[in-house]
Amino acid sequence: ITYGDWSSDVCSSDLYYTHMMRKFRAGKGLYMFKDDPAQHDDTVHDEAVTNRLVIRGTVNKVVDEILAFHDEVGPFGELVYGGVDWNVVTLGNFARAFDPLYATILWDSFRIAGLATAIALLIGYPAAFAISKAPEKAQTALLFLAILPFWTNYLIRTYSWIVLLNPAGLVNGAMQAMGLPALPLLYNEFAVVLGLVYNYTPFVILAIYAALQRLDLSYAEASRDLGATAAQTFWRITLPLTAPGVAAGAVFVFVLSIGNFITPDLLGGGKLQMAGNLIYDQFLTARDWPFGATLSAILIAIMILLLFTQSIFSRRALGERS
Repeated sequence: ITYGDWSSDVCSSDLYYTHMMRKFRAGKGLYMFKDDPAQHDDTVHDEAVTNRLVIRGTVNKVVDEILAFHDEVGPFGELVYGGVDWNVVTLGNFARAFDPLYATILWDSFRIAGLATAIALLIGYPAAFAISKAPEKAQTALLFLAILPFWTNYLIRTYSWIVLLNPAGLVNGAMQAMGLPALPLLYNEFAVVLGLVYNYTPFVILAIYAALQRLDLSYAEASRDLGATAAQTFWRITLPLTAPGVAAGAVFVFVLSIGNFITPDLLGGGKLQMAGNLIYDQFLTARDWPFGATLSAILIAIMILLLFTQSIFSRRALGERS
């Protein structure tokens, strides 16, 4: 905090920030920093004494408002950082999570994650099938190309879509060059789904490719010998036998998508709230840790249920009984 210029640069962390504010409230001195905020001590310069007396009331008022935002007051008057009060046990946050305001966000998260999963399966299965049918020497190279995006940081991959989809980007530039109007491709649900599909489709390809590699080709040959067409062989033989790989890929994409907060924040422009963004905001913005933990517990329970369902489905698909 600089004299005459309120700045948060001095406070490198929230904990240090809160510590400074409490020290102000306790009346232990007003830090007067000159040109370099790093050079400071707990003393008040003589020339600033008068200024301190004048602005002390304003400082205390601002500090009280800041601390009221960062902390809550417990039943005995103690400060409860992040809203965590160990003296109170309640299930009210679970009921709050299903309030229409938050239930809408959770439903949108399910819908967007489900849409991304469906599109990833539609892209990933044909890609994995084509790789499995390629010559053996070419399969390694094709798999390498499929996982090549993983060699780049997730943030860089996401930012690359901003370059491509923005109104002055490559996609709209090419469309305008062909005489077509520019489209709103960025900062909407379309961009978020596209980013999720792009980042998580390789998981589907790898899961389905592994299932196709374990497939006994004699089943397909017997199907053709019995007069089945290629389409009938695929729908009645290949797809059911590779269903465990499909289920594994679907769970990968859905679980990673529903908890994602980077893609909605960057490609959605903050206009689209998903469960990951809601949890992020509860912990780092609203400082409501109990509610953020409740939302996290709900997501974890959903993920465990999905994994359990996928395990049962895979065993039944393979003819096993637990």
